[in-house]
Amino acid sequence: MLEFLVAYDAGKVIGILEGTGGITDRAIDTILEDIEKETGARIIRESDPVALVRKIVEIDEEEKHITF
Repeated sequence: MLEFLVAYDAGKVIGILEGTGGITDRAIDTILEDIEKETGARIIRESDPVALVRKIVEIDEEEKHITF
């Protein structure tokens, strides 16, 4: 959970693999409800690990190709 909070605070892309059991889904929902700080973090949720990685890679590629 600490890794999630550090990544969120740093404004990173965060991938959450849903449906893995445990309290992860509920805990993250609870944390996000209580966070009032906007950091620019992008949270991607997916139950399919391959789709999750693909989405994260797509976002990474989009951000690297930004031109000014």
